[in-house]
Amino acid sequence: MAWTEVLSLVGASGNSVLSGSGAPSGGTGVNGDFYINTATSDIYGPKAAGSWGSPTSLIGATGSTGGAGATGATGSAGADGADGAGLVWSDRVETLTDGATVTPNALSGLIQVGLWTCATATPTLNPPDNGVPGAPYRVQVLASGAQRVITLSSGFIPSTDDVVGTVTVPSGKWCSLFFEYFTTVGWMYAGKKTLQ
Repeated sequence: MAWTEVLSLVGASGNSVLSGSGAPSGGTGVNGDFYINTATSDIYGPKAAGSWGSPTSLIGATGSTGGAGATGATGSAGADGADGAGLVWSDRVETLTDGATVTPNALSGLIQVGLWTCATATPTLNPPDNGVPGAPYRVQVLASGAQRVITLSSGFIPSTDDVVGTVTVPSGKWCSLFFEYFTTVGWMYAGKKTLQ
């Protein structure tokens, strides 16, 4: 008895989707295959008559801008910033001009020290202009050349411990005169200190 073939159990060869970094060579794949270039996201195929043809990009056009997202959580506090370029102590010091009468300028509390090289024998010191309540002012006097006798003008108010009158500064010595401004009375004389 002879056998007769009724049905083949082997199916026809299928096609593949191949991939690689770079364009496919002519020897890659068989007719009907597709190939994806992973470096450029281009797809080739189907291969026909041994040729891959021109690729097609798998990347579509840029979409429209999406809507605003929800507000994120509050971040942690940042580090402290560097100090700003505000006033430094040298900005609070003025150099007083020597003469028979000397009048400092407190600039509403911005100036707090007056440096005075006193070469006048018997000058008069007036209260600083532009005082502000609570602001101190100190005059540092250097007796240049000889002893100096400084008269504090009647514009100064004496304290219970310090009488307004004259201040004697020995030759070549520094002396600090202290004052403080009060709203109702003006500049109060708060005493002096002389370097030994």
